[in-house]
Amino acid sequence: MDVNSNIKKEDGLGSNADVLTLPKTRYRTNNNLLYGIDVLLNCTVFTGLNMLFWTVTTALFDYYIYPTDTYLSNWSSTIGGATCMLILSVSQESLLYRISRDNARVYLIASRLYGYLTACSGILFTRGVTNIYDMYDGTSSESAIYSILIGYIPLLLLGCTRNLVAPPVCSGQDSEKSYFVVEGYFRSSTRQKFNFLLDHIFSIVVVDALVVITWRGISNLAANQISPEDPKLAAFTICYYGYLVILLCFALQYPFFHISTSSQERHLTKLITEDVFVTMSAFASIFLWKGLWEVFNIYIVQGNDVSVLWGLNIGAYLLAAVLNISCGLFEPSVDRDGSYENGDGVLFPIHYLSCPHNKVEKLKEE
Repeated sequence: MDVNSNIKKEDGLGSNADVLTLPKTRYRTNNNLLYGIDVLLNCTVFTGLNMLFWTVTTALFDYYIYPTDTYLSNWSSTIGGATCMLILSVSQESLLYRISRDNARVYLIASRLYGYLTACSGILFTRGVTNIYDMYDGTSSESAIYSILIGYIPLLLLGCTRNLVAPPVCSGQDSEKSYFVVEGYFRSSTRQKFNFLLDHIFSIVVVDALVVITWRGISNLAANQISPEDPKLAAFTICYYGYLVILLCFALQYPFFHISTSSQERHLTKLITEDVFVTMSAFASIFLWKGLWEVFNIYIVQGNDVSVLWGLNIGAYLLAAVLNISCGLFEPSVDRDGSYENGDGVLFPIHYLSCPHNKVEKLKEE
């Protein structure tokens, strides 16, 4: 059986959350208040948990992985992270059938442990690729611009720009589909073992690496251009502009939704519309992450003992698991541009409290 055959993404900008299927009359419910609360939660609590986990985990890797040898540390991080991601990806079918959902306690512990290892592996790989690029090409603005071009253009040609998005413009609740299911770029069947392996190698070595390179470029460009002489001022200024553009993206998603739905028969127009909006949203979220990263580094990571960092690492993940949003810490699957229908490609899957498609159905009926 192909574990990927049952996956049907319908939640907008790259989410593994379950789709809520409600009676049609429920779609007419006014959900604006709950949706507004969801947006607020995503922009504050959920994104904050993501950043806390990422910053302290990266600091722990800095502490443990050859701290006195930059070259060995960076390459070990890249190779180790890629290897762990590959092992977790190709073992998904075996784990899916060995860990029975009948035993709820065992499944809960195993699935959250799998999610924790996946997130740590992704962070390890991100750390390695980012630092290797910085090590060989420096952190100048020119290097950052080249990094954006080298990363973004291939992603655009591969149809993978959606993989650049991050909270707060994408989120979702944990579900059975959040664990032990990792989709590669070519969507290879698990029954074709060799093709499945090559698919996930390509997804990690090419797609994920290009995503990291793009993120690295935008982050370094922001750091170089906004108050580089004052790290604290720079961090809060970057956060301010990040939130400003993200709020603009939230306001624009429904106009873009109408353009996308009216272009269903014109695939190229639909694809360009969604790519433009997704790119703007992704760049805004990366910008925000850079600002929050610096804020967390300055006020939480720096000066704290390694035992405190471990406590924050485990505490952040446990809290994310309790809130049922741990799958949002790192998304290992490769998302494809143009794979969504009926305008879902430009709608943010922000539905922690609200039904994800109330607004969509309301707009369609109008």
